[in-house]
Amino acid sequence: MQTLSLRPLSFLVRDFLSEDECERLIGLARPRLQQSLTMGNASASERTSESVFLPAAEDGLLRELQERLSALTRLPLQQVAGGEDIQLVHYPQGAAFGMHHDSSAFLPRLLTAFYYLNEVEGGGETAFPAADGAMSPDEALALAEPAAAGGGLVVKPARGAALLWYNHGEDGSRDACAVHAGCRVTAGEKWGANHWVRVRGATPGEEPSS
Repeated sequence: MQTLSLRPLSFLVRDFLSEDECERLIGLARPRLQQSLTMGNASASERTSESVFLPAAEDGLLRELQERLSALTRLPLQQVAGGEDIQLVHYPQGAAFGMHHDSSAFLPRLLTAFYYLNEVEGGGETAFPAADGAMSPDEALALAEPAAAGGGLVVKPARGAALLWYNHGEDGSRDACAVHAGCRVTAGEKWGANHWVRVRGATPGEEPSS
């Protein structure tokens, strides 16, 4: 586990999934993809990917990923498994997801784990322009092409790797530095998976708490 930043607290774990596991997840998702929805202030034009939610009961690998994430983060399996299903996402060439924050009052997400499922020919980075105070979160949210801004944290896709970051601090407050973007795919395509862990005890509509 490699620490990438302290605000947001983020880590990279290489080879979290095998090549066969990446292909299995892509195969499960491919026939059911639909236009991705947006949350909060993001507009449809800022998220041009396709996605599908896959319930853990559908395949043993999905359940195993819950167990792996629980073991890695030392969060209770009940907390990891009790939130949202894993979301598989596909970004064709030219697709992107603009600057946003994963946690809101309606969906209080403590932790995001993003699994990279393929090698991307060009672009497709995950960018945190405000990481460790490189710029203010408001400045970061205004960026159209975050990877080109310089500074902050930019993570290139690596097949099988898991990128983890905490959307909330130790006191339970939302970490504004966790604003990020799925940068534009400039060549080829990008496959990935969002695995969110809710704030403990939170249900949709509740405010985040410690």
